[in-house]
Order: sequence, then C-alpha cells, then structure tokens
Amino acid sequence: MKLFVLYCGCNNSQLQTRSCNSLLNYFAMYSKIHLKNEPQKFISFGFIFKISLFLLFVYFFLSKDINFQVNFNSPFAQETENQNQVEEVVPVQGIENPIEPTSKFSSLTSFFSQKKEKKQTKSIYLDEISEEDIQKYIKRFSNVAISERRKFGIPASITLANSLLQSVAGHSEMAEKANNHFHVPCNGNWDGMMIDINQKCYRKYESAWAGFRGHSRYISTEFSSLKAIGTTDYKAWAKGLQQMKYNQDKNLGQKLIQLVEKYDLDQFDA
Repeated sequence: MKLFVLYCGCNNSQLQTRSCNSLLNYFAMYSKIHLKNEPQKFISFGFIFKISLFLLFVYFFLSKDINFQVNFNSPFAQETENQNQVEEVVPVQGIENPIEPTSKFSSLTSFFSQKKEKKQTKSIYLDEISEEDIQKYIKRFSNVAISERRKFGIPASITLANSLLQSVAGHSEMAEKANNHFHVPCNGNWDGMMIDINQKCYRKYESAWAGFRGHSRYISTEFSSLKAIGTTDYKAWAKGLQQMKYNQDKNLGQKLIQLVEKYDLDQFDA
C-alpha cells in the first residue's frame, strides 16, 4: 500500500529528482512483482471505481420495499389490488348511519330479501279503523248488498258483515288493489284476473261492485246449500259459513254475528 501511494505521489508531482528515482529503483529491486503490478492497479482504479458504483446501486435497488419487488415482477398486481379494495364511505353531515359498502353477494341477498318482504302484507284489523270510516263503508255498499240479496238470496247483513271483516272496511291490500272485499280465492273454474298476496292466489275484479257480484256467485256455487236457510236468519248463515269452512277462521261465525248486531246490519234483510 505504501509503495502504491509513494508511486502515485511521485508520478503526480512529476518529480525527477535523484531521491525519487533512487527510491523507485530500490523498491523495484526489492520486488519486481510489486513494481510490475502497481502500475496495473493504478491503471485499473477507474474501472474498479465504476464497478463499485454499480454494486452500490444494485445493493440499494435490491434493498427497497418488498412491494416494489412484487410490482416489478408483476405489473398487474397493483391494479388487481386496487380493484379489490372497498372505497371508504365518507359520513355525510346530517345522516347518522351512512350506507356501508357491501359485497356483490350481500347486495344480491338484500335484493331478494326486499322482494320477499314486499310480498308480505302487514295485517290490519277492524278495530284499528275509525267508526266514521266504518259507517261510510256501510252506507256506500248497503244498496249493493240489498241488490245481491234480491238476486241471489243471500242476506244483506251477511254480505255487509263479511265484507267489513275481510276487507277491514275497504282498507286491506286486497280490497285496494284487487277490489276483492271478501278474500275470494282462485279455486274452481276461475279464469279471470288474479292477484298473489302472501303467496296465495285471489280473484281480482275491475271494480268493487264486480267484487260484490263475484262474491254472490261464489257463495251460490260453493255454498249453495245455505240458501235454504232464507234471507233473514243471519245467525244460521254465519254459523253455516264457518262449518263449511269459508276460510280458516275458527271464530268466523261469532265475528259475523257480532258485526251484524253492533251495526244493525239486519235492517237491510227486511
């Protein structure tokens, strides 16, 4: 090493003194191998320096973050990762519960759940309806019930009581959407319009009057034996409809009788 520094110093200062030459000759005689190799080391120093810089660059390049290496090996990795990330929802001022991001599967499940919920009808009861609305309903359809009594021999009191009970005084979904005030099902040879409510098929009519006429025909066909009772014994009719299973309500007869007596519906049977 000392030989190399001394040699470079002599060359750089271009000293031609006797002492410098004597030292060079002395070291050359001491070791011809070192004297021959030192110029080669001096000449190749620039090349070694370049190699060192290159190795240093490679070192820093390989020591970078592993994410860079993954992206370097797979140019589509970052794009795929971004597609899989869920966009962060920024809360909107004034909304307490913003919509949370959901997967496609959960969205699909939610969609079918909502469709199923739409088919389910919320039950409403006659005692939830005001007396004023009930009286308006009776006044509106009393003449229709009288007309059906005269034509088909069905007590008007039973027709009105049954329509009040089944349609909830006209507020049920079936009455509003299908004009079916009696829950007349799609059995028999029915080939007219239909509506599906709570996964059951019911007849649909163009108007409420058509619905009352459809009820009279349904009673005359499916419960024709009740006509022998006459048009004034509403209690026998109520019990007969329950016994012949007009529907699955085990208290149907009692409910019809109570409605007839509460609203004096038998006045329309005379």
